[in-house]
Amino acid sequence: AIKFLVQALAIEDLLQRKDKLVFTYLAIAQVFEKVGNYPKGTEYLKLALLLNESQHNRAVDALILNELGKINASKGQVEEAFENYQLVLVYRDEIKRPKVEAEALFNLAHLYTMQGKYNEALQNHKLALAIRRSINDKKNEAQSLNDIGELYGLMKNAEKAMANHLVALEIRQKLKDKKGVAESYNNIGAEYYHQKNFNRAIANLDLALAAGKESDDQHQMSKSYEYLSECFEAKGDLSKALQYKDYFFGMNELIQGEK
Repeated sequence: AIKFLVQALAIEDLLQRKDKLVFTYLAIAQVFEKVGNYPKGTEYLKLALLLNESQHNRAVDALILNELGKINASKGQVEEAFENYQLVLVYRDEIKRPKVEAEALFNLAHLYTMQGKYNEALQNHKLALAIRRSINDKKNEAQSLNDIGELYGLMKNAEKAMANHLVALEIRQKLKDKKGVAESYNNIGAEYYHQKNFNRAIANLDLALAAGKESDDQHQMSKSYEYLSECFEAKGDLSKALQYKDYFFGMNELIQGEK
């Protein structure tokens, strides 16, 4: 990805296409964010913001600020992340981009979750969900439902957690979103595990693992292996528990090696 983006950067610079350069900087920043290189990600986002000043495009500013907020949150710089997202919401009437507004609210919800402010998090998640439903953004609607389910799990409301995960799963199955399906089955499996219903947990975790392998989602595969190991240990099947624990450690080594 970086190879092609750097080539694009050289051509855009030669043609003095500042409007295009902004998006290439943004894309490069997202690649660095994916591999956890937050200083480089921040550097390219700030370049994009600086370059966009001459374009006077608030909608693009909002896109960049959402990404900058995510990186600041990952670095533990919560106050800076709050400022980034709240500035996006200041621009919402000017930009009239409901998808961008929904993402800012969704990201704010995660910041509140990090701080343990679950009611504020839930309020922002529900606002984001309402916008996503209003514009028929099914993929992100499912993501909102999934994360609301995880939030209810933290709030010890197992019934609402499960209900949200099941609706998210249904949408993701219709979209044939294998990565999303893996995440939903993992979360449903985890809920059953916490309820000590180990057989139903294993059934869902097996489905999660199959979807994770099909979509090559290493993080979801790692989560499946970890919970499967815990389930088999709880059932007293130590041989299978050890087998899945080995898979879990192997997958984590692979993930770290690639990073």
